[in-house]
Amino acid sequence: MTPPTFVTGPQRSGTTIAARIIAETHNKAYVDELDFNPKQDLSNTVIQMPNALDSYLTLFYMFPGCQFIGLIRDKADIIKSMKRINWLRDDVKNWERFLNSYVIHRYELWDQLKKKLPKTSWQELHYNDLQAHPLFVPKEFRTDFSVRQWQPSKPCGFKTWSNNYQCTLDIINGRKYS
Repeated sequence: MTPPTFVTGPQRSGTTIAARIIAETHNKAYVDELDFNPKQDLSNTVIQMPNALDSYLTLFYMFPGCQFIGLIRDKADIIKSMKRINWLRDDVKNWERFLNSYVIHRYELWDQLKKKLPKTSWQELHYNDLQAHPLFVPKEFRTDFSVRQWQPSKPCGFKTWSNNYQCTLDIINGRKYS
């Protein structure tokens, strides 16, 4: 029984494709953050979960031996991806400033995790290192991807994520995928 691996980082940093690649490479089950249930057996899983940064200490003690993989991606590329889908645009004031502050804050949380947890519990993965894997879709083929899409011609999620409250309600009410 292998404890779960949490793939984390800022939203839009590549956690979805990284978690899928890691799961495939290590023959583990992929778990989407929206399907995460700590009461389930999560052994031999790779969990895509940007918000693990908010609760890494709790997760570390809930799942002894778990691993955290932090996605490192260029801040400008993350913000460009956020802008493409209007991520949280309707939820915050001074949206452009928020996006910059958000990415900086998420990497500060990652730095805290690295200081508090044993080195054997975490590793960094650079987004650009994923490009050699067959599941990785080059940027020029992702221009019209939906918000959770990771494969060409297979939309997943909404076209934009401008209002987190409304998107969350839509997901709860069964409109998870369009």
